[in-house]
Amino acid sequence: MRHWGKAVILDTADPLGDKYISLFSDWSQFWKAGSPELFKASPNTDLYWWRRDGMPELALKIYHERIPLPRWWPYFYGRVKRAWRTGVLLYEMDIPVPSPVALIRHKKGAMVVIMERIHATHFMDMLRRGAIGKEEFRLAGRLTANMHKGGVAHGDLKWVNLMVSCPGTDHVSGCPLLFFVDFDGSMIFGRGLLKKFSFNRARAKDVARFIFAAMEEGVDPVLIKGFWQGYVGNIHIHSGFIDLLKYHWNRLIRKRDNADLNTGYLDNILKL
Repeated sequence: MRHWGKAVILDTADPLGDKYISLFSDWSQFWKAGSPELFKASPNTDLYWWRRDGMPELALKIYHERIPLPRWWPYFYGRVKRAWRTGVLLYEMDIPVPSPVALIRHKKGAMVVIMERIHATHFMDMLRRGAIGKEEFRLAGRLTANMHKGGVAHGDLKWVNLMVSCPGTDHVSGCPLLFFVDFDGSMIFGRGLLKKFSFNRARAKDVARFIFAAMEEGVDPVLIKGFWQGYVGNIHIHSGFIDLLKYHWNRLIRKRDNADLNTGYLDNILKL
């Protein structure tokens, strides 16, 4: 932790963090140098694109605290801490995520996670263009399994949080690069029986949410079977995992309270 003008640098990620941050004397100079453009705003977070000639584009995710808190608190504040720690951990595990740069507190009541911007398209958009096939679903399953093997559960594995990077083409086949984004709800698990039990539930929730999104989009079960094959082919599935998966699936069904939902969709996936 060190001061950066009126801001505080809580953490940086090698090799990008110190390289970028050291070019500017303080937060104000950094902010003005990049002429940030607001991309998305919500009550609790804002996402900006930061551009400067000769440097990679950056994404600045600004978290706004709803109540005043002491200056030392944000580093331990759950959502921001999880988002930063998870991004760094997955990056170090070579799982495709936006490269983490720095965690900053730039003024009272706001925290910033700085990361490299990826030029990518939502997985959902590429699917609707007909550019996603079974192999891409299988790749998504493998990446999810690798994330879980590293002790990380995404916590919100909706398709809006999976991006496809394939510059210069609308066709993914042959050059897919999938990125996970948005780790605000993520969880990092260690060892121990209780943690293992909780992690198995969190893993099952991730998988259930991904398959549920497929059902809502009307995706052919043969395609989403690719995700399931990619997942179970790269991680150990214990005997109770299917029960946990069905439990979270049924919870999602009840939350939607929609008679048109295909409640047998998951069973079709598991027996294909």
